[in-house]
Amino acid sequence: MATDDATYLKDFYRALADRPLAPDDPNYVRLYDGEGLVPTDPIRQLQTTIEWSTLESAQLFSGFRGTGKSTELRRL
Repeated sequence: MATDDATYLKDFYRALADRPLAPDDPNYVRLYDGEGLVPTDPIRQLQTTIEWSTLESAQLFSGFRGTGKSTELRRL
């Protein structure tokens, strides 16, 4: 890798903020608004499961660091 490429990539990586976004943040991309990615919105499914449960329940929500778990959960 050329030195210029490595420098660019290093600067880009350091500029990434490791923080959850609010659903109204301009950087937030609404992946589940259309049916192109998946037929249903997983957050809406999670919300329905929580709201319709007659007893307490535990919901597991996992993924690698930085994949948007906290950002998506803020939509709840």
